Amino acid sequence: MNQSLKTEALVLHSMRWSESSKIVQLFTAERGLFKAIARGALRPKSQFRGVLENLNHIEIIAGIKETRDLQIISQTAMLNTFSRLREDLDGTAVAYSMAELLRKFIHENEASHPIFRFTIQTLEMLNQPSIGHSLIYLIRYDLLQGWS
Repeated sequence: MNQSLKTEALVLHSMRWSESSKIVQLFTAERGLFKAIARGALRPKSQFRGVLENLNHIEIIAGIKETRDLQIISQTAMLNTFSRLREDLDGTAVAYSMAELLRKFIHENEASHPIFRFTIQTLEMLNQPSIGHSLIYLIRYDLLQGWS
């Protein structure tokens, strides 16, 4: 059975799949971890260009077929790039550590609404200027999720 899914997502990992396509691992509130392919994402005039990068907060529309391992992304829209965060080495390290925790502890097809909201809020705090010690945010994130 084919269905369409429109949801917010956080790009946790992306990799080249072919000369023009990308496979992305996303974290969503509705489905937990979510693997999908974006056909044509690496083409110069692709609508996906620059959107499916690690740590971007995006909105996707994807075709879902439960028998497929990789779902198909048909549309994307950028919600937040966390651009200030990317300019701060400590903040970037904390954000990537959070992404790794998610990849390790969140499962596919498992709704994670509170964790998704908390993750986005933490990234937004890290994205603020002059946040102080970034490591505190990682410790707070780790402790509040109970993954320790």
